[in-house]
Order: sequence, then structure tokens, then C-alpha cells
Amino acid sequence: MEVRKIFTEFEREVVLFEVDAVKHIVENKVQNYITRAKKDAAWEKIARNFNSTPGVHKRTAKQLHNLYKNMKRKAVKDRASERVEQFKTGGGPFKTPPSNPINEKLLEMGVVRQPLPNPVDDDHDYMSPFYYDSVRSHDEQTIDAEVNQNESDQLDSLVANGDEEASVSATPSRRWKLPKRRRKATPSTTIAANAMAEECRIKVEMLKIESTRKEEKHEAEMAFHDLQMKIMQQNHEMNKILMDEKIKFIKLLKECAVKGRINTTIESITG
Repeated sequence: MEVRKIFTEFEREVVLFEVDAVKHIVENKVQNYITRAKKDAAWEKIARNFNSTPGVHKRTAKQLHNLYKNMKRKAVKDRASERVEQFKTGGGPFKTPPSNPINEKLLEMGVVRQPLPNPVDDDHDYMSPFYYDSVRSHDEQTIDAEVNQNESDQLDSLVANGDEEASVSATPSRRWKLPKRRRKATPSTTIAANAMAEECRIKVEMLKIESTRKEEKHEAEMAFHDLQMKIMQQNHEMNKILMDEKIKFIKLLKECAVKGRINTTIESITG
């Protein structure tokens, strides 16, 4: 029984290169007879192109399809593990896993979802909930005192300027309708609002810097990966040329051997 050969890194890159050309068919989410037939035909084409590449082992379309699904599953698992490690640190520095060109290629192809960055912590000064409760309580007391003072002033003016005698009892016959007044901002609320606004501004700047850094890193990694793919393509073309020359040389040797046997036979007959 033949031992099953493990896929090499080169073979995995070749599979992704071939899948990228027909990913609109392979990654089609519609499930019906027509799409299944197109997917089967696409994988057969991928298998033919793969097997015609020098330096690879012969594989079936089913084997290549299973390899592709396993690579996607591993990429999703690696991304989840990275997020778990980040959550364990509370948003602080965490151990970044080594870069994997296969996972980066899958992300570039868009077949693996990448979550948006979500910082869970930063280095701003901590304020306990009791601080905000005390500020809120102080503001409410200040506003109540202002309202009571306004009511007292209005009652005094009504008693002093009224034509009729004003009588004040413990249970007035009607409630005085006071005009609505806009609450004034106290220094404490202004300081708290400015602090929160400054905190939000700093967070936005930090997110912009982090996003720019990640974009630059991703572009550099993609450029490096593209360079690797170009080198691999050149090596593939060189191997193909060498293989063709080798085949021609073998044919030439066979022709020379056949001619040599014919000449030996003629000499033995004439001799």
C-alpha cells in the first residue's frame, strides 16, 4: 500500500494560487445542482493545473478540496486563538503568533473573515463610578437650591407689587406656575464634560495611529508575499524549461543508441 504523502508548503501555495483564479465559483454560497456542477468542474480544473506543475505529487480534486477547507479552518482557528490571547491580557501587550503566509493569503483573498480592531483598554487615568455619582449629586443639589431661591424671589415680588392683599397659608389654594428655566452649567459639570471629550479625542487619535500602523504592516507583508510568488513563478518556469531540455536530451540519447545498434548490425553482416 502506497504511503500517503503530506502536502508541502510549495504545494499549498500552488493550491491557493489556482483557487484564487476561480474563487468566485468555489466560494459561491448558492447551493443547487448548477452551482455544484460548476464547483466540481472548477476543482477538476484546479487538479489538472496542480498536477501539471513540476515539483508536486499527483493529487485528486477531492484531496485538494479537503486541503483547502482544512487551511481555511486552521486560519479561522489561529485568528480566534490570537483574539483569546489578547482578551487574556485585558487589551495590553500579548504574544503575537509568527506570521503565516498561508493565512495572510487567505485573508487577502477574502475567504476568511477578519474582525475589526476593538481595543478593550487603554492607559487613561482611571475614575471610579463614585466620582461620577458625587459630581451628579452635587449638581442636583446646586440646581435645587437655585430653583428654591427663584421661587422665593418671585413670591416676594408678587406680595410687594400686588393690588390685593396676599395671604400665605400652609395649604395654598393654587400652585404658582413658575416659568421654565434652563439649567446652568456648573464648573464641576464643565470640567467633567471637558475631561470626557479629551478622553474621547485621545482614543480616536490612538485608533487612527493603530489603524495606520496595521495597514502599513499589512501592505509590507503583502508586498513581500507578492515578491515570493513572483520568485516561485520564475522558479516554476525555469524548472519547466529544464524539464523540457531534459526530455529532449533523453530523446536524443535514445535516437543515438538506436543508430548505434543499427550500425553495429550492418558491420557484422558485411564483415
